[in-house]
Amino acid sequence: MMVMVLTDFQHCNAEARDHCSTKGSDPMRIKLDDIRKAEITRALMAYSSSEFDEDISEFRAEALVEFLLRQIGPSQYNQGIADAHGYLAEKLADLDVEFHEPEER
Repeated sequence: MMVMVLTDFQHCNAEARDHCSTKGSDPMRIKLDDIRKAEITRALMAYSSSEFDEDISEFRAEALVEFLLRQIGPSQYNQGIADAHGYLAEKLADLDVEFHEPEER
């Protein structure tokens, strides 16, 4: 399995910089605030119970959240950046067409 990761702090946007780590050559770590992490942990516990009929502890659910953030977080982040880039490029191209003023010659 191949996982794409960001290792360069400059790829993090201004709002996301607080959630990115740049220690050495470690992959970018996407961090959740404590409230959001607790919400996701509880949701994972409920999902495991309802879908698999298996109760998991808060400790295990939180460990799984951390694992998933490390494994799929960077690729999801990168995909979001790529999607935003494509959207903005499309809008910039439309801007030229929509507001172009013909020049007299």
